[in-house]
Amino acid sequence: MRLSLACALLCMDLVAQDAVPLETLRETGSAKVAAMRTAFENELDLALRVWAEAPAGDESPALKKTNTSMALWVAGFPQQLLEALCKQSNPLLRQRLLTLLCDSASPELLLPARALLNVTQPWSRAVGISILGSIGGPEDGQKLASMIGATPEPPVEDVIRLLQALTDMKAPESSSCARARVTHAKPEVRLAALQALAALHTAPREELPILAHAVQEDVDMTVRVGALRALSNYGDHLDALKVLHEHVHGVDLQLATAALDALERSANKDTSRSYLMEALGGGGALVFKERCARLLARLGDARGARLLTKTARDAAVAAPRDPDFQIAAGEQLKRLGALMDAIEYYKKALDLLKAGQKYRARVPWARALALLGRFEDAWDQLKPDYRNLAGFADDPDFTEMRRTARWAPLFNSEN
Repeated sequence: MRLSLACALLCMDLVAQDAVPLETLRETGSAKVAAMRTAFENELDLALRVWAEAPAGDESPALKKTNTSMALWVAGFPQQLLEALCKQSNPLLRQRLLTLLCDSASPELLLPARALLNVTQPWSRAVGISILGSIGGPEDGQKLASMIGATPEPPVEDVIRLLQALTDMKAPESSSCARARVTHAKPEVRLAALQALAALHTAPREELPILAHAVQEDVDMTVRVGALRALSNYGDHLDALKVLHEHVHGVDLQLATAALDALERSANKDTSRSYLMEALGGGGALVFKERCARLLARLGDARGARLLTKTARDAAVAAPRDPDFQIAAGEQLKRLGALMDAIEYYKKALDLLKAGQKYRARVPWARALALLGRFEDAWDQLKPDYRNLAGFADDPDFTEMRRTARWAPLFNSEN
């Protein structure tokens, strides 16, 4: 329960107690506030244990429940939570506590966060900058901009966090602060400035040449790679795609991989496919080629998947009466995203399999249909062999199907 709400209820409760001596009321109020503080501290201790044990990226129900529970305490105990965050040395716990506070958008955090800007301890100062970047107002943007422009310049870590915070809050000063640092002596600052410009993408005509120059000319490979990835923020803008297309089939695998990372977010089905096919046909690693094939398939082009599965498909042609070869070819095509091509091989296998074995083709066929969003058809394939879908409750190919209200009950073993 938020402390403000609890205090309101407490006051109502005490006022309603007619003829109770004032001292007794004070003692009762103090006891209830102390009990609330104890409850908060217990919840925080429990949350810290849960957060410490949960791996990064965990989205389990237990972790979500903990996050929801702790979010209710932010408004009542902002100072205590900030102190707990500033004392933390565990990077994962730091990040989870900071995310909790930033996501809360609680105005009660503003004053203590502003106070942290003036402390000497670097992590505590970083907390203040990050929180203001999430929930601060125009005056906070001005303060952060004045900090980044101070003489002497703040520590590199502060400059990077200030750029990120100004970008997060979309402060009017953010673009000029970023542009002023794209030629900074420190590569990590140059990269942060380029990423900030791309995240803002307020003036593509001026920003894209800056990013393209960094990709081509920066002396630090980390900056070049980061600038390439940042181009995805411009979607399928022709000037951004031009740079990505030039590098996705280049000789430098590090730059080609970064370009592919960006194209996975921004590729254009009309202009990107030929460059991806050229990259796929080059001398890159198989993992890189498979990623190109999957992206091509997502763009509606199965040529890459067909090229990489030629051996399996030839084997299926050479053994037209063997269902195992048909299924193997289908599985390879499915793995590369060519789902409709894969289904054709599952169909052939289904016709070849004996009664009692047909599930071997029906299951992968259903998986492909589920990935296509054809949930009714997927269930039709499985119905002859399965009463429900409980056996697929953890199958990643059925993730979207499990999320729909209509089909979710079938994944419950009790149905």
